[in-house]
Amino acid sequence: MYDISDVLKNLDAINRPEYKISSLVVMLLSIVAMWKIFEKAGEQGWKSIIPIYNVYVLFKLLKLNFWILLAAIVCLIIPFVNIIALVVLLYFVFAALYRLSKAFGHGVGYFLGLIFLSFIFELILAFNDDKYQPENI
Repeated sequence: MYDISDVLKNLDAINRPEYKISSLVVMLLSIVAMWKIFEKAGEQGWKSIIPIYNVYVLFKLLKLNFWILLAAIVCLIIPFVNIIALVVLLYFVFAALYRLSKAFGHGVGYFLGLIFLSFIFELILAFNDDKYQPENI
């Protein structure tokens, strides 16, 4: 059984400098990876660091409808409708990852890697020699 001291120990671990530094490194590497992916796809890299706009640009690159995604996000605040909106959001997340995989010439295995180990597979995608191929989408 857990007591409050276990919870406080876990919260204390989050405040440790090693945790903060490693989180900062992962965050910076993710930013660099997305910047490089955007550049490989023919967009300017700075577009990857602007919240919401980066999703819009990525969806444009992957030929997905951003406005349906935005409508689903808004519908999350409506009771009962939010269940359907969540399914739509999950569809768009998986569709975006699958199309990202296909756009750079990879298949289902890479798609699964993007789902379960996204940090690593984004870095691989950013720094390998694959070319953006919009005709594969």
